[in-house]
Amino acid sequence: MKPISEWLTKAQVAQALRVSERTVDRLHARGRLAKHERGPNVPVYNPDQVLRLAREKGLSVPDGQAALPAPGGQLVPARLFEALAAIPPPGRDALPLAELRAKVYLTTAEAVRYTGLPAAYLGELVARGKLKRLEHMRPYRYRRADLEKL
Repeated sequence: MKPISEWLTKAQVAQALRVSERTVDRLHARGRLAKHERGPNVPVYNPDQVLRLAREKGLSVPDGQAALPAPGGQLVPARLFEALAAIPPPGRDALPLAELRAKVYLTTAEAVRYTGLPAAYLGELVARGKLKRLEHMRPYRYRRADLEKL
């Protein structure tokens, strides 16, 4: 078992497993994920169990356990996040970012993935006139060049 200083935060676990933080709580409640309190109200989770759960979900994860420092001084298994970052999220519009960069028009889901901004915020920008959206096409499309100016 890894030392507590190398365990992952709830947000890191959720990102690695591509689930919500509430699902991380459920995994702990079901006994599938060990949790330890590092300081008051700072839960951390066993990275070995996160790797096991990632493999169970069918996410390809290499066996390496190298760790990188993350914000806050904690250590994160580097190869875990490198491997998971290379896998597109599930869904019809799950194109790799390289393919999104080659497209002229992006759907809302693709625009969210490309920019990292929430769909609601993109809608607000459209309402304020700061971003144009092609509404004659369904689903709505955004010009990639406009998104890059944000």
